[in-house]
Amino acid sequence: MKYQVVGELLTKYRQIFAAAWQIRKQQDLPPKSADELAFLPAALELQENPPHPAARITLWALLAFILIALAWACLGKIDIVAVAPGRLIVSDRSKTIQPLEAGVVKSIHVQDGQMVQAGQLLIELDATVSGAENTKQQTNLHDAELNALRAKALLAALESGQLPVYSHVYCVLDNYLVGVT
Repeated sequence: MKYQVVGELLTKYRQIFAAAWQIRKQQDLPPKSADELAFLPAALELQENPPHPAARITLWALLAFILIALAWACLGKIDIVAVAPGRLIVSDRSKTIQPLEAGVVKSIHVQDGQMVQAGQLLIELDATVSGAENTKQQTNLHDAELNALRAKALLAALESGQLPVYSHVYCVLDNYLVGVT
């Protein structure tokens, strides 16, 4: 009894909906031209003008994007990666190769995992930086030696009461300049 009443109710609403659907075009007013729409009052003009198609296109594009994203989220597989701090301790007999001084590696003579012999050349460092440092330190040493000679000449001049003699300082300076050029 209860299901029969619900069935009759649904049948009646289906018939009403079908009848309304058949006469839906009769309710519409004939479309107005652009000139007629331009002279309508503002409220009626907004009601009579069809909406711009960009809004509908944007709506359908967003809906499609959301559906694709939802399907991808349900069906797609993503790798799970866990990152944790720690150290890797290798059980093999491997050694870390580190230079005593920082430099530029000119060439590497071995490959990863390759067996090496004692004394075998592993990497070759570029000597440009260390050579420049060596030259700089030699120049600093020479400047210090010249300053020491000048100080000795001034000290000797103060003790003797005469003008300082720089002849041996110039001699050392000339020898240095000949060696540099």
